[in-house]
Amino acid sequence: MRQIIFVVSFLFVVFPSFGQQTFEDFVDLTNERYNSFVDEHNNQFEQFTKEQSITISTLVETAWGLLLNTYNRTDDVVFGKVVSGRNAQISGIENMVGLFINTIPVRCRVNETATIKDLLSEMQQQDIDSTSY
Repeated sequence: MRQIIFVVSFLFVVFPSFGQQTFEDFVDLTNERYNSFVDEHNNQFEQFTKEQSITISTLVETAWGLLLNTYNRTDDVVFGKVVSGRNAQISGIENMVGLFINTIPVRCRVNETATIKDLLSEMQQQDIDSTSY
């Protein structure tokens, strides 16, 4: 119940006319703010990921892991990442039809002495290591 109250309160603070809008208007406003944010910060994200030698996906996964770490008050969390693809090591894969999806675990361990750069590098290496799955 607390979470519902928090979300509704958040919506009224961020979107003052939330209670007076139709759902379509609310979605349009949300999309407009999202697009504005992406336009404004996209170059910064790309530059940062290039400097750190990571992907934007790794940046998002790390942010999600940090959020889960903080919210769950723990220094070690695991969440699932859905991946798709065809493993070339399977004989006859080129003749198979259908979805090839899998959910692989992503682990985010926060060490008090490590830097964010260290965590990003660790998450990127974990992503590289998981490509065979």
